Amino acid sequence: KHIFDGQKLNYQIIEIGKGKYKENKKSLDQYCQCETCQNYSLAYLHHLYKSNELLYYRLATIHNLKFYLDFIKEVQEAIKKGKI
Repeated sequence: KHIFDGQKLNYQIIEIGKGKYKENKKSLDQYCQCETCQNYSLAYLHHLYKSNELLYYRLATIHNLKFYLDFIKEVQEAIKKGKI
């Protein structure tokens, strides 16, 4: 999926501390290939966050860095193709 080909970037702010994630077995982002999204559910991330586990911050950082790296690659490709 390419954000500059008319498709929207899969972006949303997730407030992991909210109760609605307590039993949610889905991944953070089904399209993301990072370690966090491939191996951990929203429920587990919610648990880590509520338990003040440092692992939560590591896993969130892994996902966020992958998201931004993918975004920058899309921007670079769009620039090369003259779309922006």
